[in-house]
Amino acid sequence: MTRLGAPLAQGCPLVGRDVRVELTEAQILAAVQIGVRRHFRAKGAGWPDRVATHSGLLGDVVGAIGEFALCLAVGVEWVDEGYTGATPDVAGAYLRTTNGDSPEILKGRHLLIRPPDPSGVYVLGLYGRRVVTFPGWIMSDAAILGGTQSPWWRGDAWWIPQTALGAFPWPTV
Repeated sequence: MTRLGAPLAQGCPLVGRDVRVELTEAQILAAVQIGVRRHFRAKGAGWPDRVATHSGLLGDVVGAIGEFALCLAVGVEWVDEGYTGATPDVAGAYLRTTNGDSPEILKGRHLLIRPPDPSGVYVLGLYGRRVVTFPGWIMSDAAILGGTQSPWWRGDAWWIPQTALGAFPWPTV
């Protein structure tokens, strides 16, 4: 079995932009349960909450839903390995998932990369109404080019617009 965060030997199987994955109610409930467990594990370990667009529990749950969907999309078995932030989330990529109540809201969402985040491939996930859409990816080094002088820098993170994301597949690094 491929480790959840390990790069795929055959590379990323996704092609194009706006790859959509529809989840069943059972899949969403499984992801919610793991997101809640991760949240309380992190709180018990004293890990800081680094999520900007969500506070606490919701951010952990939405992140787990995004991971589940990306695993389905790339063909990796999803297991709760206990997030540490030190390794990629899924298939060699770091995933940033956000949510919204409507397609219009989701179109305006950005992929956030923070100064302490590791270098690598970052994928944006947009969760809404049982569907996770993956608009694209970016290499963190390209995203943060120019440092705090970058047009994407907003004081606490680089906010990368969806229009700047590349089409799939992402490179094997």
